Amino acid sequence: MPRRKLLFLDFETGGIESEIHAVCSLGAVVVHEGFIDETYYSVINDPEGVVTTEDVGDIRAASVTHGLSPEHRAEGKSPGQVVEDLEQLFMRHDMRLPRKVTLGGHHTQFDIGFLKRLYRLAKADYSARYERRFIDTMAGAYCLEQAGRIETYGEPSLVNVCKAMGVTLNREGVHNALEDAVASAKVWGKMVAMIRHTEIPAHPL
Repeated sequence: MPRRKLLFLDFETGGIESEIHAVCSLGAVVVHEGFIDETYYSVINDPEGVVTTEDVGDIRAASVTHGLSPEHRAEGKSPGQVVEDLEQLFMRHDMRLPRKVTLGGHHTQFDIGFLKRLYRLAKADYSARYERRFIDTMAGAYCLEQAGRIETYGEPSLVNVCKAMGVTLNREGVHNALEDAVASAKVWGKMVAMIRHTEIPAHPL
């Protein structure tokens, strides 16, 4: 039976609160049968959103994390244009309504908050387009660590999970939304392959 296509995504943002912080860039990956079918990346112009420029405790300033200058963000696409790009992506991959799109990523709930912000700014209906349930490679990493299959080196960050799963992730400089989306999609593919080739105990807990 053919499996549904998934959309793995990652945002670079102006901070951690989607109600006030800006969407700065989006990386998205269409995944099908364990392979990446297409990628999408755009810088986003969100003039209503705040971008933090100073560290707060152990939270690094967003402007330093992603390195997107105000000028670069101002030249980005509007939220409406990005939502239209996503619709075109869905059309190309037969991810049409009424069937909703299943999202995936690493710590996906964070990115979903900013995807909802993007749709609010575009005056588009998020709930009509996306499934309520989603895939999270962070949760998958917790499960595999509990099963003794991987070591997350203290915490299941994307960097550590990529290391555990043998997926390349370049974090020498600034974060890049597309690079992180691609990495999480590859991690997911390896997790599925690992589960597929594991025998389930006859009497699980």
